Amino acid sequence: MNQLVNKLYKLGIRIEAKNGELQIKAPKNTLTPALIQEIKQQKEDLIAVLGNPEMEIPKAPVQEYYPLTAAQKRIWILSQFEGGSTAYNIFGAFEMEGQLHLEALQKASEFLIARHESLRTKFIQKDGDIWQKILPVADINFSIEILPETLDATNIIAKFYHTEFDLAQAPLLKAQVIPVSPTKHILVFAIHHIIGDGWSMEIFSGELIKSYNDIHQNLEVTLPELIIQYKDYAYWMESEPMQEKLNKQETYWLSEFSGELPKMTLPTYQPRPAINGYKGDVIHNRFPLAWSETVKKTAEKEEATLFMMLMAGINGILYRYAGNSDIILGVPTSGRGHSAVKNQIGLYLNTLAIRTELNTEMSLRELIKLQKQKLIDAYTNEMYPFDQLVEKLKLERDASRTALFDVMVVLQNQQSMTLQQSKSFEGITIHPYNAVTPKVSLFDMTFSFSEYNGHIELALEYNTDLYEETFVQQLIQHFENLLADGIKNLETSVDTLQILSESEQQSLLTNTVTELAYDHSQTITNIFEASVEKHPDHTALLVDDTTFTYAEINAEANQFAQYLVATFNIKKGDFVGVKLERNSQLPIAIIAVMKLGATYVPIDPAYPEERIHYIQNDSKCTCVIDQKIYEDFLPKQDTYSSENLQIKIDPASVAYIIYTSGTTGKPKGVLITHKNAVAMLAWAKEEFNTTNFDIVYAVTSHCFDLSIYELFFPLSVGKTIRLLPNALAILDTVANDTNILINTVPSSMRSLLESTINLENVRMINLAGEAFPIDIAQKLQKTTIEVRNLYGPSEDTTYSTAYKLEATKSYKNGIPIGKPIANTSAYVLDKNLQLVPTGVVGRLYLAGDGVAKGYLGKDAVTQEKFIENPFKKGTLMYDTGDVASWQQNGNITFLGREDNQVKIRGYRIELEEIEMAIRASSAHLSEVVVLVKKYQQHDALVAYFTAKEAVDNNTIKNYLSEKLPSYMIPNHIEVLDKIPLTPNGKVDRKALEKLKISIQSNIEYVAPKNEIEEALAKIWKEVLGVEKVGVTNNFFELGGHSLLAITLINEINKKFDKTNFHIRNLFKNSTIESMAALIAITERKSMTDDLDDEDIENFVI
Repeated sequence: MNQLVNKLYKLGIRIEAKNGELQIKAPKNTLTPALIQEIKQQKEDLIAVLGNPEMEIPKAPVQEYYPLTAAQKRIWILSQFEGGSTAYNIFGAFEMEGQLHLEALQKASEFLIARHESLRTKFIQKDGDIWQKILPVADINFSIEILPETLDATNIIAKFYHTEFDLAQAPLLKAQVIPVSPTKHILVFAIHHIIGDGWSMEIFSGELIKSYNDIHQNLEVTLPELIIQYKDYAYWMESEPMQEKLNKQETYWLSEFSGELPKMTLPTYQPRPAINGYKGDVIHNRFPLAWSETVKKTAEKEEATLFMMLMAGINGILYRYAGNSDIILGVPTSGRGHSAVKNQIGLYLNTLAIRTELNTEMSLRELIKLQKQKLIDAYTNEMYPFDQLVEKLKLERDASRTALFDVMVVLQNQQSMTLQQSKSFEGITIHPYNAVTPKVSLFDMTFSFSEYNGHIELALEYNTDLYEETFVQQLIQHFENLLADGIKNLETSVDTLQILSESEQQSLLTNTVTELAYDHSQTITNIFEASVEKHPDHTALLVDDTTFTYAEINAEANQFAQYLVATFNIKKGDFVGVKLERNSQLPIAIIAVMKLGATYVPIDPAYPEERIHYIQNDSKCTCVIDQKIYEDFLPKQDTYSSENLQIKIDPASVAYIIYTSGTTGKPKGVLITHKNAVAMLAWAKEEFNTTNFDIVYAVTSHCFDLSIYELFFPLSVGKTIRLLPNALAILDTVANDTNILINTVPSSMRSLLESTINLENVRMINLAGEAFPIDIAQKLQKTTIEVRNLYGPSEDTTYSTAYKLEATKSYKNGIPIGKPIANTSAYVLDKNLQLVPTGVVGRLYLAGDGVAKGYLGKDAVTQEKFIENPFKKGTLMYDTGDVASWQQNGNITFLGREDNQVKIRGYRIELEEIEMAIRASSAHLSEVVVLVKKYQQHDALVAYFTAKEAVDNNTIKNYLSEKLPSYMIPNHIEVLDKIPLTPNGKVDRKALEKLKISIQSNIEYVAPKNEIEEALAKIWKEVLGVEKVGVTNNFFELGGHSLLAITLINEINKKFDKTNFHIRNLFKNSTIESMAALIAITERKSMTDDLDDEDIENFVI
């Protein structure tokens, strides 16, 4: 409500409450229908406030130092971080046409410095706290810098926008005049946010113009009297009457933010930096006039303000983009409801955190109504300082983001005072200069709305460490689309409103599939027999030193097939288990079963008996081919014909069953048809240039779907298979074979690379089955090998997407899984099976010729996972359960299993991101796995790793503290001799979950080991008021907060006179152990200068 009062004040509208009515006096054309409606809606509140006399702000007693407000304390602390020293500057820039009198401008600025104590205030540390001290006018040395004339002011202004203020020096004001011509100048000025806000800048600009005008005309400067100064306000805020008032409002805010607090999970293009660098940019957008008018009219019809309407839209689009149903947005309030502060330069701005909880059924109409109530309640309690709320909530310290919220929303719907007052300028025309904007962003995003000539306009400031320009532009368009569709369908769920344009939908659907013609009547056996006819004498199979030609394999497979009929009466449609060792008999038996039109069921002899029995019983195998059966066949082999069997096989019949792990603990049998496999082989023939390789290494268990590619692709194109017991056996043959294609999982490739494998004879490498680690990619990029990242579940026949690595490309943010392979469609969808925008996270669905028939004997699960394809009627698509997003270039980013996304203390975390960072911490690390385990009744992040050489856990943690937010750093890090693997060569997470946490808890006491640690422990105990502090304890976890941090830093700097610790150092080195290491090096180097962050990186070992 105070926001409305301030808006009316800025527009020159005066309003009084008399006899239960509001009496209004307004300048012409300022009282719009929308504003009248807003006044009507808040009539009762306005009468209540205007009818009550406001509390008087008394003058503060004269003293040398004055307290800071809560907002000033927060900004002082944030300004100590890298980037913070410039991020909290507020700028103004004006283009002035006419004869500018520089002397009058200088005198006008001096007059304002004398008038406003804030412009003569500096901030110092004293007695463990921060104080403001006001300097006498005589002690202030300020002059506007006059630069040489230039036609290109852009670079000069951009440099000025990086102005750094020393908060311990006054004035926190800088200004430059840049002459463009004798009659054209650009004035740029900056103040630090700790002494002012946006309103203050308007006051400064307006009073500067007025003072200049009076001085230039030799008149006495006449400005409204300042009843108080900012120090009086700061002192008053700590007074007993104000504290009583704030205590009443505190109840509302603590209730509003009870329970688990959400964190915004808007997708970013790269991991969030460990410490916010405030790097930013801004995009300006003018919405169409028709859209703007419709939005304003709808707000009026729904008895809401425009701001309430826009807030509802922002919540709606963030809900759709981030998937958060519980959203907290920041809303600034001027804090100038009191008449005494209207003309003050000072930091009166307060922030309201608005929490909105949506549900899947909520319509836009309901969301507007909820938003209205939330904002009214918040404005009723707007005096309560945001920073006090943060302290009361005892939020976990996170230097990577803003406390409580990440997105700010602002509506500036009035002309600035500056432009109104500039009309009275004599001889000079003034215009805002917007050609250069500061490249900073205090929040992840700030939506700044305004109105101009009927249009709603938006300046969207965004953090460039997190978001790319194309993503932000897309977000703006989808915000517009959401409100447009929502206004047409006010009762429709926000969850289902259309945010994608028709062209976007078409583009996403077009990107999903590449058609490739192939013979749909073919089967795997047809294709193999065609290869035999074409290449009868080519080597088809190598096992150790034994070779088998295509003709030999085909003949033996025909004979074995007839043996199976004669001995076991195998016929079309039967399920036949294949439980053979990895020798020549394995592929021959598989081919034989398929020649009969039967289905082969792979069973690894190394499986536990329980699993073997389960697969046999679940598939109801007619027989299981084991070594004993094959040995029985060999003496009888020549009694059977070696000619091809004349059995017609239906391409839609099941060729084989792959058993995959199930959520119930029991594996599920995936039914793969000949048609599925033939489609995959058709793609492979097109994708892989067969002149570039001669031998394919078959290293994968025949129970794993990668084996389908390893066996049948080379046999379909006349190439040779070398059958090996496992991937590590590649080391024994790679030097002797030529033109090799390797198809394996990344963990096996890592082992090979660590064994210093000679890859000289390798032409192609396919990695699949697991996430492709960046460090492996970087090693392979140094070779001339053609490397692919392949993705696909068994349910979509081995491979669904493919990406070929580029030799010179940097993959610091991960390697995409590429684009859908031929005749496959990939969709990234939300929970309502709607297409999600590029860059937005959704669930990955697959459709096309590779989609399997379903699960054997599990109709309910089949119907749950194989669902109707809404984009191609009459077909099915498979729900992978994987999380992914589209990149702008049409590639897909794989983000892991949906069930591998975890939440720790409200933060949604991708475990793969942590694993990637740990691998980068040391060249000696091999495998890294991060998972969530219960520890002392709480969820804890636990990292397991293997290493070629000893790696200290603290080295890893120190590295992670530089790269990741604190909540993503594992609570426990353990080294293992080896990471357990499943039979298919993947990481066995279930085995890791069963391991007990054996390392010492982070909060267990570890005694100081040297004099520096002992001295620090003594300081910590005194500051924190505790009896015992270990060197591995975290300052903030022990109850430390921002103000105690200031005290701690002061005491450390007193004790160690060669250090110059800053609060940012504490956030990076929040244990005694890491802090002592930093001090030890600092002492040795005898450094007395400020430590910058590059130095710190070199210190922490």
